[in-house]
Amino acid sequence: MNRKKFGHDLVKLATEAVRLEIHKLVTFTPEHWENITKANAYYRSKGFEYFEITKAVTAYPDLPDLKLLAQLASDLVEPLRQFARNVA
Repeated sequence: MNRKKFGHDLVKLATEAVRLEIHKLVTFTPEHWENITKANAYYRSKGFEYFEITKAVTAYPDLPDLKLLAQLASDLVEPLRQFARNVA
């Protein structure tokens, strides 16, 4: 996998995960996709790392459900760890 191909684009990464059939390990629901897309708007521009005054004063519009995304990330870790152990 080429890092530069994906950069900080969560939608591209999630799409590639589906292409690689990771959905057999963890299902991405429509709600997951919606929140991945919302997060992508911030993440691609490093909006989670750097303070953006215009977004702060407008209460960070379209902020994703971070709890849902954290749970998805957590749900991905163990199945992927097991998969990596099995192919190693």
